[in-house]
Amino acid sequence: MMSNKKNNQPLKITFFGAPHFSGEILKFLIKNNFTPQLIITHPDQSIGRKKILTPTKTKTIAKKNNISIKEFNSLDHKAIKYFQTNPPDLIITASYGLIIPPEIINSAKFGALNVHPSLLPRLRGATPIQTTLLQGSQTTSSTIMLMDAGMDTGDIIAQKQSPISPTDTYPKLEQKLIKLSTELLLPILENIQKTRQKPVGKQQNNSQATFTKLIKKQDGLIDWNKSAQEIYNQWRAFYDWPKINTFYKQQKLTLTEIEIFSKDAIINDVNIVASGTVFKNENKEILVQTGEGQIKINKLQLAGKEALNISDFLNGQPQFIGTNLAK
Repeated sequence: MMSNKKNNQPLKITFFGAPHFSGEILKFLIKNNFTPQLIITHPDQSIGRKKILTPTKTKTIAKKNNISIKEFNSLDHKAIKYFQTNPPDLIITASYGLIIPPEIINSAKFGALNVHPSLLPRLRGATPIQTTLLQGSQTTSSTIMLMDAGMDTGDIIAQKQSPISPTDTYPKLEQKLIKLSTELLLPILENIQKTRQKPVGKQQNNSQATFTKLIKKQDGLIDWNKSAQEIYNQWRAFYDWPKINTFYKQQKLTLTEIEIFSKDAIINDVNIVASGTVFKNENKEILVQTGEGQIKINKLQLAGKEALNISDFLNGQPQFIGTNLAK
């Protein structure tokens, strides 16, 4: 009887997270009666042109559900001391963005779980979703792993793959991966709740590891010498941020909605040779020549202006046709 009572006691969970992906995982935990006792997130950041102080998505959800919150700029000796004094049963992390020191990981009685949206050991690091799209991958995956001192190097508890649609943008793929991750996470948590034991995982093959890079604002700049497929993948990956952009009349021009022009279509105008050239075809579609193939522009936005459909944009900028965006 004592054992059953103990197993029915809620786990003391500490959750580390910050952006939308983290917030959705947190909402899932709350919905399924694994509400964390503590949320660790980043301090509010100044966002946008007006520099409005904005909390992380995780913090917003935690406040709404009256969950205690701690914010750390870095997980230094103060944070380590806090965890050694207040050890949780379980740590769960999702897109937290900082390496968690082993002293904090080891403070959790049943270990520390990390939700990572890739097929580890592939795409370790902070940007697996964007990198998957940049690479034009046809499948995606989520991994639940036990954290160790390295960056996404811990033992794998569970993995599951899912197809990627050729038109999936970052928000669409992120939503698929949230669903995939929660499907993997729930039985693991239920088993920890029942057995009161640290889960056992399978060691990663480090020789197969690949790594992602941090994304910078300048990564959104289009190189028109790349293929239409590469530029389209860049748009899919950077749909939320930093978006993809070029320059027109020395102003930043963001392409907010594009597609690859049909590979079966034939362009007969022999003058269309230079990468970055904007032109109109016989169907009045606005295309840009790339190093291989053409990109069709549907919607775009000049710096400081509203996003416009291409037809509305041309009403005010008819000279856009014939421009070379690569110059």
